[in-house]
Amino acid sequence: MYRPAVLSRPLTVPAVRQVSAARWVLALAVLGAARAAVPDQQRLVRLLQRALEQQLAAEPLQSTANANDYFDRTLANARHLVLDNGLDPLPLPDEKLAVLGTGVVLHDGHLDGLSNVHRTGDAIMSYDGEWLGISGHIGFNGFGAGYSCKIEVIGIGPDVTATATITETSVFFSAKISSQTLAIELVDFKIEQVGKIDVDITGLGIFDWLLEPLTEAIVNLLDGIVVDIINLILEPMLRSFIESIDLMAIIKDLI
Repeated sequence: MYRPAVLSRPLTVPAVRQVSAARWVLALAVLGAARAAVPDQQRLVRLLQRALEQQLAAEPLQSTANANDYFDRTLANARHLVLDNGLDPLPLPDEKLAVLGTGVVLHDGHLDGLSNVHRTGDAIMSYDGEWLGISGHIGFNGFGAGYSCKIEVIGIGPDVTATATITETSVFFSAKISSQTLAIELVDFKIEQVGKIDVDITGLGIFDWLLEPLTEAIVNLLDGIVVDIINLILEPMLRSFIESIDLMAIIKDLI
């Protein structure tokens, strides 16, 4: 049975000053313009640090458009990976529940909507002299799920269908870029909430007395499944994608 996974990966970036995405893009433009003329990475790093400090000293700009663009590009790649790997709909393993002394076998399960991952609200950029941080929130436009159920009472029982909808599920996401090495890494990925789960069960017939406890059991099961799928599938996928990013390619694209 799926069990909720515990994820504890505290943000280790020091206290930071908020810096607008527009300034960062200006710094990237400086770095990108010098790329062809400055092939040595240490000189690129020094140029990046100098450009960031110059932008921090300037008048603040309020735009978050490019921070949002970075998030949106990252999540667009995640959506493609989910679909390309056949993870939406995602098959769920068979389960067996004991409900009021009655065995209920859940089979042919599926979770729909993992590819609906998207940014919610504005992303934020910050810089502390060494690390450029990018953080924000991601969510899902409602998961859907379903199971076929077999009620087992003395070896017989009706075939039952359970369908579920799960409202907005929220995840906090943070990445950072080193101005020393230009390395990019996922720092924090933490589920903030699993949305409200509504389950509709049909076909119980004379076993309608099982409706409420069976609904509760499936809600609890799906809650754990959603947590595990996000932690065990989406988080490693995003981590692998982010940490393999070629920063120079992003700079070239941005400018």
